[in-house]
Amino acid sequence: MIHPCSSIVPRVAVAAVAFLLVLVRSAAAEPLALPAPAPPAEATTSAPQAPAAPSYLELADRLRGAGSYTGCVVEALRYAYQNPAERRRGFDEAALCLSLAGRFEDAHRLMLTLPAEGEPLDARGRLRVCLTEVFMPDLGAPTCPELTRASAAVDRQDALGRYTLVMRALHGRRWSEARAAQTAPTAARVDPTLAGWRERDRAWLGRYDALPNKSPLLAAGLSAVVPGLGRVYIGRWQDGLVSFLLVGLSAALSAQGFYEEGSHSVRGWIVGSAGALLYVGNVYGSAVGAVVQRRDAEEALSQDLDREYRRRLEP
Repeated sequence: MIHPCSSIVPRVAVAAVAFLLVLVRSAAAEPLALPAPAPPAEATTSAPQAPAAPSYLELADRLRGAGSYTGCVVEALRYAYQNPAERRRGFDEAALCLSLAGRFEDAHRLMLTLPAEGEPLDARGRLRVCLTEVFMPDLGAPTCPELTRASAAVDRQDALGRYTLVMRALHGRRWSEARAAQTAPTAARVDPTLAGWRERDRAWLGRYDALPNKSPLLAAGLSAVVPGLGRVYIGRWQDGLVSFLLVGLSAALSAQGFYEEGSHSVRGWIVGSAGALLYVGNVYGSAVGAVVQRRDAEEALSQDLDREYRRRLEP
């Protein structure tokens, strides 16, 4: 006799297996969806903005500071023509760079194109023209006096511009003219920059007065009396000692030759001729040495003055 539950167990098992197969197929057909990642939170602080590009004038100023004067001129003129309202400022920067490069004629010509085109120069532009004329010795009639004549005496830039006439005389080695202009009466209230320029130029005149001023005739006369004494007079005592020994030794050897061999002594005539040439050269060299000493000292003073005046191009 078969138990009634024996036929139910296989059916339950088959149903369970079928149910599991259905679950597996549904899981394979529809994979488990993962939750999407949350979007990142927005940054609370914004990223730093890139610095603004410098203007052409700022770039010109940086190039000038780096010593690239040609690039400075290009950028300054570009700024002037792209900003007509700031044209004077751009031209002044370009003229400054040209001056620092030693191209004073070009700087002078550039600044004078403004009034030629109907745009009058401001006080700074007039000063720029006057400063360039300091370094232009071959300029026939300077423009600076005409430019600054009609301006008010209290204007700082025009007061500096008028003073550049003194600088021009000093730079051109017209020492007496510069001294006369220095002693001219001035206003009671003087700009500090102008006062500093005056004080420094008085010191330059003092250095000029202290330059060696030995007489060439006196130097030659002293060397004619005592060989080498003229060179000692101009401060070259080593050369004086050498001249004294050479001339004295040649004279002594020549005299010895004549004493031992008579008037027909070959040694006496050869050494004596050489000694005579040394004597004449000693006299002539003493006179020339006095002239050269003064010239070299004045040239060194002028070079130092030129270097200082170039520093005044940026008042």
